[in-house]
Amino acid sequence: MNPYLANAGRTDVSGAEVNLTVICIGIVAVVAVIALLPMIFAWQRRGRFADAITTYAPVWGIAMAGVLVNTSLAWNRWLGEAHMRLMSGYAESTDTTGAPVPPLKLIGGLVAVWVAMLAASQLRGAPRPAPAKVDNPVKPEAAPPAS
Repeated sequence: MNPYLANAGRTDVSGAEVNLTVICIGIVAVVAVIALLPMIFAWQRRGRFADAITTYAPVWGIAMAGVLVNTSLAWNRWLGEAHMRLMSGYAESTDTTGAPVPPLKLIGGLVAVWVAMLAASQLRGAPRPAPAKVDNPVKPEAAPPAS
């Protein structure tokens, strides 16, 4: 007997896993672009915090993408369970018991860190000192004539 044909597990043919994958990839892509903005601004302005922003912006992006993907996975899991309860007759369509609570304080803190990085990227670097003025410049030697 073929174990692949004799599978008693539920097979999801609705494409929900594909949708969830696309949503998670979209979250990661959008967060990556948003994390690049302070780095690009700091590089363009040659800001005094460019190195720190270049270091911390990817860390911020990984943290924010992780929080948002985790939240979307929790919502997807809860929606599947709520749909199953609704179809079995154990719940009503307005029942939201057990719904996941998004971590708004953590997301707010990460947004505040991003705003701080964006503000720091707008600061220009220290002015460069003027080049030293030479009174008697040495003239370069003339090249020997070609023969």
